[in-house]
Amino acid sequence: MRISSTVALIASLAVATTTFSSPIVKRIVGGEPVKPGELPFAAKFTFRYGRCTGSLIGPQTILTVAGVVFERDDTTRVLHPQYAGHANDIGLVFLPKKLPGPYPQIGGDYPQPDSMITAAGFGDVDNNGTETNVLRKVELIVEDKAVCLAHYPTFISDTQFCTKDTPQSVCVGDSGGPLFVGKNDTIKIVGITNHGASADSCGLKGNYQYYAFVQPYMQWIKEEIARFENNGTASTPKDS
Repeated sequence: MRISSTVALIASLAVATTTFSSPIVKRIVGGEPVKPGELPFAAKFTFRYGRCTGSLIGPQTILTVAGVVFERDDTTRVLHPQYAGHANDIGLVFLPKKLPGPYPQIGGDYPQPDSMITAAGFGDVDNNGTETNVLRKVELIVEDKAVCLAHYPTFISDTQFCTKDTPQSVCVGDSGGPLFVGKNDTIKIVGITNHGASADSCGLKGNYQYYAFVQPYMQWIKEEIARFENNGTASTPKDS
């Protein structure tokens, strides 16, 4: 489906602004502000009821969650054809104009238990709904698959991972944001924030956050980007 989009640049961040009809949840608690130019690929989506995050992975392509593109908006967008609930929660938004890089690498090995991974997003900074327009990041610890499954029975070990319930966390507004390893030119996006704790319990004991593992979707991502670059269209989103 091809429709127009409004895109603005704020500081060194690529920010896509649009309007949706329902809220998307998730944010960063206990993190720190990102320095200007540190993560120039981070994109912010503004909704009627909230915000969301994404990553500019090419001149006209933003990687985010399916929940963003599932809603009607003013962009060319596509969600994964097998998206259902929290399964295959990944989507792409295509912009009408090209934006300059650098663009991060995407893909990589499945995160191993107890390894460190960095999340970034434009979400609230506490459990009181304090909003911010400043991109923030936080260091998280990857949890063992068995623990992820124990706390979320529909956890899919091949395409999802989760992080430990530390005082540092993603939450409302961070959904769709990148989880990455490396820094500067070596940054590689491994996952995107999907779901987890409720709006008032991010970073509290017993709450786990879940993410889509990007590598299994690389072929689909490449095919959709090629479709857009060749034809200016994307696959029609489900139920649109």
